[in-house]
Amino acid sequence: MEPIVTRVGQRIRALRKARRLTQTALAARCGLSQESLSRMEIGKHSPSLAALDRIALALGVTPASLLDVEPYTHDVPEDLVERLQARLPDDPTVLRDRLAQALTLLLADE
Repeated sequence: MEPIVTRVGQRIRALRKARRLTQTALAARCGLSQESLSRMEIGKHSPSLAALDRIALALGVTPASLLDVEPYTHDVPEDLVERLQARLPDDPTVLRDRLAQALTLLLADE
């Protein structure tokens, strides 16, 4: 069995590619360098918990799912992925702020 750092890197790469992101684009969304992300994906560098959290946020998954290295089996329609990708901001803080605004509006209606 491969080391967990290798399996986590493979998981990050698979999710990144499923979302049609380049390493450069994902790294920018996470506040990482492309080189660091590349080293993580090939298992040469272990991400910190903070980096793992930022990567998960940028990929739209939980940090735990990055550690769950079973094959990705969720069947998401390609057109839905493309529409969501087109609407995601490059800066994860913008996404966080927009989600906070939406939740505030939803909760205000209760």
